[in-house]
Amino acid sequence: MKNYNLLRFFSKNTLVEQVTPKTLRLAILLSASLSFSQAAIQCTDYNDFKQFNGHYYTATVQKMTFEDARKLAEDSGGYLAIPDSKAENDFLSSLFRGGQYAWIGVYDPSYTSNYCVEGNSGCIYDDSRFKTVKGNPLTYKNWAQTQPDNLLKKYDIVNGKERVSPLGEHWVAMASPSGQWSDQGNHFGDTNNPVRNYALLEFDKIPDCAGGGSNGGDNGHTATDATQCNTNFSDDPNFKPVNGQG
Repeated sequence: MKNYNLLRFFSKNTLVEQVTPKTLRLAILLSASLSFSQAAIQCTDYNDFKQFNGHYYTATVQKMTFEDARKLAEDSGGYLAIPDSKAENDFLSSLFRGGQYAWIGVYDPSYTSNYCVEGNSGCIYDDSRFKTVKGNPLTYKNWAQTQPDNLLKKYDIVNGKERVSPLGEHWVAMASPSGQWSDQGNHFGDTNNPVRNYALLEFDKIPDCAGGGSNGGDNGHTATDATQCNTNFSDDPNFKPVNGQG
């Protein structure tokens, strides 16, 4: 309907009675431009924004795949949070509820195939395959015991046929309240397949919906500030927050 009204407006304000191929192309370009400009951060997608060491952090209110979380973060002007110290890691683990996992900005971009096959002994727990979402090597790590294992479960391949994609575990999530990391992936027969978790997002500047100005400044916010966007978490993928601000 939005595009239809735009075409009517565009046609009405030209010297032609009907939309020509040229005006149609221009209208489509204009519509795309407007849609892009409206694709700003939506405050209701996130929990409270909190500041730590000059950066701003939040957690999503919904669970999602790693790639969806990464895209959401980048589209919002941030990135999946990258813990660079124990203090930052502890801070991040406090942003989402206990007994859950949340994606962080650590993954295996090469989808390495050094799998640990379920039930086999002698697995190699090598984390050299992991980088941050910014393409840098890890400067801090907090793996849980026997992690990362790049696990390949029994039914992920049957009779040579791959039943999930990608095989193995290439995305890293943090547990709360421990703050320990584990690599995770899709596994055939799991109820959580494709694997979805909350996501921890990091911003170099406070987002507009959380009180930032158009110049990207912090408008006087201090390290103790907690800017409320939404206080709900939900496992329901169709969850719609009702108390979001922004």
